Amino acid sequence: MAEPGISNFTSVFRAGERNRIRRNRLAVSCTACQRRKSKCDRQQPCGACEKRSEGPSCKFSTVAEGSGSSSGDRRQVQLKLNKLEQMVRTMAENEAVNSTPSSKSHETAHTGDISNGLATGDVGKINGEEEGHSYKGATAWTNIVDSIRDLQDLLDSNEDLRHPADDDRFEEADPFLGHASSITLQDVLDLLPSRQDSDLLISSYFNAKFQAIPFIHTHQFQRKYEAFLKDPASAGFLWISILFSILCAGAKIARFKYAGNTSVLTTVRHPQVYTTASVQCLVAGQYLKNKAGSVEAVLMHAHSRNVLRLDSDAVIWAMYGLAVRLAQRQGYHRDPLKIIPGITPFEAEMRRRVWFMIQSSDLLFSFQNGMPAMVWEGACDAPHPTNLTDDDFDEDTEIMPPPRGLIDPTPILAYCTKAYMTPLMRVIMRHALAVELPPYSETIRLNKALDEWFESIPSCLRYRPIMSTSFTDPTYTILHRLMLELVYRKCQMVLNRPYLSLYKDDPKYYESRRICREACSILQNWQVELDIATSPGGRMHQDRFMVSGLTIQHFLIASTIACLDVTESHDLNPSERQQRIIMLHKSQEIWSRAGAEFEDARHAAKLLRAVLVKVDSPSTASEADTPFPPPQMSRIIQATGQGLRISDDASVAQDPAFTTPFPEGDYPINFDQVPDLNDLFSSTEALNWKSIDQYLRLDQATDTNWSDMLP
Repeated sequence: MAEPGISNFTSVFRAGERNRIRRNRLAVSCTACQRRKSKCDRQQPCGACEKRSEGPSCKFSTVAEGSGSSSGDRRQVQLKLNKLEQMVRTMAENEAVNSTPSSKSHETAHTGDISNGLATGDVGKINGEEEGHSYKGATAWTNIVDSIRDLQDLLDSNEDLRHPADDDRFEEADPFLGHASSITLQDVLDLLPSRQDSDLLISSYFNAKFQAIPFIHTHQFQRKYEAFLKDPASAGFLWISILFSILCAGAKIARFKYAGNTSVLTTVRHPQVYTTASVQCLVAGQYLKNKAGSVEAVLMHAHSRNVLRLDSDAVIWAMYGLAVRLAQRQGYHRDPLKIIPGITPFEAEMRRRVWFMIQSSDLLFSFQNGMPAMVWEGACDAPHPTNLTDDDFDEDTEIMPPPRGLIDPTPILAYCTKAYMTPLMRVIMRHALAVELPPYSETIRLNKALDEWFESIPSCLRYRPIMSTSFTDPTYTILHRLMLELVYRKCQMVLNRPYLSLYKDDPKYYESRRICREACSILQNWQVELDIATSPGGRMHQDRFMVSGLTIQHFLIASTIACLDVTESHDLNPSERQQRIIMLHKSQEIWSRAGAEFEDARHAAKLLRAVLVKVDSPSTASEADTPFPPPQMSRIIQATGQGLRISDDASVAQDPAFTTPFPEGDYPINFDQVPDLNDLFSSTEALNWKSIDQYLRLDQATDTNWSDMLP
């Protein structure tokens, strides 16, 4: 017989042993105190549960410890699920009350409650804005409520539980716009121009159809504007912010159109005053708190800021990023007919237009800053805008009319055409920003998709030279045609640019180099053409304010790629090379004159001068079919030890491309900031052309660090 092991004498210490001795006695503490291992006073309910506001859930087990019954555990699960379900249900119901969709949500979108002071006739602050539609995706806690209710039905329990009150709130600075000073309704009235001047600014904005954005419905805005003038307190701060943004854009336009006319604009302030007021109204309207009209107000403020600037501005890019998040929170990225029951046709169309402007602006400004876009098409199903003008539908429209045909080049047709380009442009951006160069087959596929979209552009929006455009075509139509072409050519350049410097001797990639060069050359010619048209005496001189900073950025990319091509490429014949050098000189002239207005142009002019000093060497000129500068140019560009001097030569023939009057004087380069250009450009392999576009962003006031451009 085997000797007993030591384990037989230590089983009393093993909690998991099957022959463990169990006690069969009733628990004297409630189940909550047992779980917390706290002292229970054995009252019903006990004092500990009372302090925690859990009196209804204070239970004493009627089953002896160690009996093995699971009924106590079942009751605990029931109580916990009941409490969780009740809390979630209460939160969901409160949110549903605040965000119940209304058939007139856009009608009340910009209408806020009025404080007691205003209700009695005092002019003070406007309190509160209407809540906007709240959208929650599949990962939000509100979408788990139904599952909890299904489980709760099985448990058949329903108890009312108390929940603590909200914590005290304190006012803090706006996390995005900073410490914007508060504004009252009286401040708003003091900042507004006279009725006559206000009407003039608003009219100037809406008539400049290349500047006016499509989600502000003309007739709806006019009704709200008239109501605001009769009763200023009837409008919320978010709508007033939109009004100030429109006044800002209108003030800039009017300054161009009515310059020198002292009988108008007598009460109009500087446009920056109005855009500052729009910021104050955004903060006063609590735009971050899911208010109806907050998305439109933020978009309009970003747009007005963009109208004032020609230089690239990272703040504008961030503003559009904020608009993306606000819009997603309110479900603008989803089909409104699917997520908002009872929405009117007018509201649905305006939401589609808002989302188009958001994703288009996010894409273009991200493109400009070399960053990925925030919008992901896989999470969006909002349809494109409908080809209808503001005269075709209004708030009382019950059934939307069929879209217009593709014959009349209305502004909304240009936006509808562009809307079909945005998903493809996002793919091209990801392709260009990829950490590793994607397969060349993907580049070919995207080139083909680009060509297919280009072929789908309606004939009325096809670009044609400005000189041959019909005299009856308005300026905004010319610019809309140019806009669509610029987007197409820019995508071509960005998509195929790597093959100008990589595999530049491999014939396999010749087609990409040809596409990139052709797009670059077309943009440079358009830059010259647009410069002539907007100069004094040109067809578009009075409307030159319509040329936006984004348009200029397209030309900046073309100039930079032209520098890359003429310096880096080995497969250009002498005639092609000379033509590119001539176009670089023309671009340099334009950027030099534009440098008086914005900084990016000054950087571009400085870059082109540095490149031209190298490529205009005697050895380069001897290779060309014709000497440079050509005899028909009206300017002779001379490289001197002090810089580049542009002087007249009246004896030479006039080139039509250079009939525009240019400013006289020197355009010096500070060669103390630039190393010996012969050394710099002696080997094209030593220059990191991937970083040359960063040179355009360098601060003019700081020293240029050319070593950063070297590998």
